[in-house]
Amino acid sequence: MALRQSLFGRIFNYGDIEILTASEEAINRMDKIANPLQFKRAMIDARTRYDRYLDPTPLTAYDTTPVAPTLQDILGQLATLHRQGILTTTEFEDKKRELLSRM
Repeated sequence: MALRQSLFGRIFNYGDIEILTASEEAINRMDKIANPLQFKRAMIDARTRYDRYLDPTPLTAYDTTPVAPTLQDILGQLATLHRQGILTTTEFEDKKRELLSRM
């Protein structure tokens, strides 16, 4: 959305609003609108409410706090590394024993 106001438009509180779209054929232009800043703000607020209607999940619902892996997760990763041959049987058993001793 583009707002254009001349010097007189600013003095007398009117202006032109152009709604920008991807279409090249249709230009949505409204000339000499009273209170154009208020109109633009109302359009942006309406768009925000519409977007929230489409996705009502509050932004705070997305928790980006990293979750610490559980002991079971770590043991599973160790077992995978052992199966892939990255860890020897001795290394796997030593690390597993160390982790289980922390319980």
